[in-house]
Amino acid sequence: MTLKQPYNLTKVHEKHGSIVRYGPDKLSITDEEAIKLIYQSGAKFMPKTEFYDAYGAAHTNIFGMRDESAHSIRRRHMSHSFSISYVKEMEQYLDANIKILRGKISEYIASNQTFDLKKALHYYVIDALGELAFSQTFGIQVSDDESVAPPVIEHSLLAAVTGAWPMMTARLKRWLPLIPHKGLNALFDGRKVCADLASRCVDVRLNAVRNSGDSKASSSERKDILTNLINAKHPDTGEHLTQTDLETEAFGFIIAGTHTTSATTTLLFYHLLHHPDLMAKCVAEIDTNLPPLQEDEGSYSTSIAVCNHAFHHNPDVFGVDHNVFDPTRWDQQEIANKSKLLMHFGLGGRQCIGKTVAMTNIYKLMSTLLSEFEFELADEKERDGPSQNGSVGDVPELISVGISDLARPLLVKASKRTRVSS
Repeated sequence: MTLKQPYNLTKVHEKHGSIVRYGPDKLSITDEEAIKLIYQSGAKFMPKTEFYDAYGAAHTNIFGMRDESAHSIRRRHMSHSFSISYVKEMEQYLDANIKILRGKISEYIASNQTFDLKKALHYYVIDALGELAFSQTFGIQVSDDESVAPPVIEHSLLAAVTGAWPMMTARLKRWLPLIPHKGLNALFDGRKVCADLASRCVDVRLNAVRNSGDSKASSSERKDILTNLINAKHPDTGEHLTQTDLETEAFGFIIAGTHTTSATTTLLFYHLLHHPDLMAKCVAEIDTNLPPLQEDEGSYSTSIAVCNHAFHHNPDVFGVDHNVFDPTRWDQQEIANKSKLLMHFGLGGRQCIGKTVAMTNIYKLMSTLLSEFEFELADEKERDGPSQNGSVGDVPELISVGISDLARPLLVKASKRTRVSS
C-alpha cells in the first residue's frame, strides 16, 4: 500500500474523465450530478457495500452500519452528543487543552526551538477527544510520549487493505491475522491496541455511571459522549446499548476523533504558512472580530464510490484553479453555490455525525493560535513558495489513511504576537 489511492484516482480522472473503473466491480465518479443521486435522494437505493465492514473492529459502529434503519436509530442515540449545544457545554475542556498547547508553544519560543506543528496539533486533538468522549485526558500533551497515541493509522491502513475487495472483506478479516507477516501483524496489533483502549474507557465510564446510583447520573456529573450513549434507549423497545455496542462506538470515537481533525488543521496551517498574504488577512480578521486573550483564558454487482479528493479536484466542478489555495474563491457567487457539494464530511444521511465537534475544534484552534503566535516555516528555502509536487498549484505531498494528511512533519518556528487592545 502506498497510501496514495485518492491522489492516483484523481490523476486517472484527469486522464479518463468523470467515470472510471478502478477494479473489476468498482466505479469511481466525480460527476457533479451524481452527488445528489448517490448521497441524498438515492441513498436508500444505493446501500453501503461490504467495504464498510472493514472499518469496525469486532463489530460495526455507526460509520460502518449498512442497515439503514439501525443506522438511523444509532444516529438518534448520538445526535445530542454532537450538537452545537453539547459542544458549548464541553467547551471548557477544549479550552483547558488549548491552554496546554499554548504553553508548549511558548516553551519552544523561549528556547528558540524549531518544532513539529503537525505533531503538536495531533497531541492536542488526542487529549481533547479523551475529554469530550470519555471525561479523561490521555495526557499526551504533558507527557510528550508518542507511545500513548492510539495507533489509528495502522487500523485505517488495515481497513483500506481489507476493504479494497468488498466481497472478500469478511474472509480477509478472518484469515489475514493467521499469516506470519511482520508488517501485516503490526497492522492487526495496532487495531487491537485501539480496541483495548476503547474497552478500558467504556469500563471506566460504566463503573462511574453505576456508582452514581442513577443510570442517568447526577446533574453535576459530566455527561461526555460515551455517558450520553450509555443512557440512550432504543425508541421502540426501551433497551440500552450492550457493552459490546458501547465498545464498538468508543472504538469509532478514537479512530475518527483523533486523526481527522489534526490532519485537517495541519493542512490549513501548511497552506497559510506558504501564503503569508492570506495568513496576514486571516490574522487581521481574527484581530478585528475577537478580543485579545486574557492570561487566564483557554481556548454490490458494481460498487459505486465518490473519492472526495478526486471530486474536489474536478476542474469541471470547481474550476481550473482547483489546486490553488485561494479562500477568496468562495466570494464568487458561482463557486459559492457549489459549496453544498463539498464532501469533506460526507453528505446526507452519511454525513459525519462529528462534524460540529470537528469544526468547532478547528475554528477554536486556528483563531487562538493565530491570535497569540506568529508562525513561520523553519526551512528558509521552503518559505519561498509551496512545493509544486509535479503539478500546478499548492497541493503538497499527501498520504491518505481515510483523510488526507501531510506526508512529512510541518517544522516551524514561532514567536509571541503583541496585540494592542482597542
